[in-house]
Parts: sequence; C-alpha cells; structure tokens
Amino acid sequence: NPANETIIIDGLQAGKIDIINLQGQVIKKLDVSNEKTSIDISKLSGGVYTMKIKTNDGIIVKKLIKQ
Repeated sequence: NPANETIIIDGLQAGKIDIINLQGQVIKKLDVSNEKTSIDISKLSGGVYTMKIKTNDGIIVKKLIKQ
C-alpha cells in the first residue's frame, strides 16, 4: 500500500470484500473464493479508500491508498 493498478490479498478464505470511498459509498463489491485474490483498482480515482473484508472468522477493515 499504496497501489496503482492491482492489489493482491493472500491467505483469505471465502468471503466478501467491499471497497468504500471516504463518503461511505460502496464503490466495488467482490466475492472471494480462493486464498490468493487479485483486485483490479485501475479504474478507481486516486485517493484513500476503506476495504471491508467479511469472512466466517469476522470482519477486517483496512485502509487502501490508490495513487
């Protein structure tokens, strides 16, 4: 982090990922089904986003910076 075009999430079990802008709007929703997931963020505007990762183990919230 920061990223330009792609982010890779490794070690995640099945779940859902929401990418949320600073206004609280969900910009992108993804279903994750394998342990290594590549997410294309090339179409997002530069700035700060929040990634909400929901799995059976709980919810993880991470900051994402797009250059």
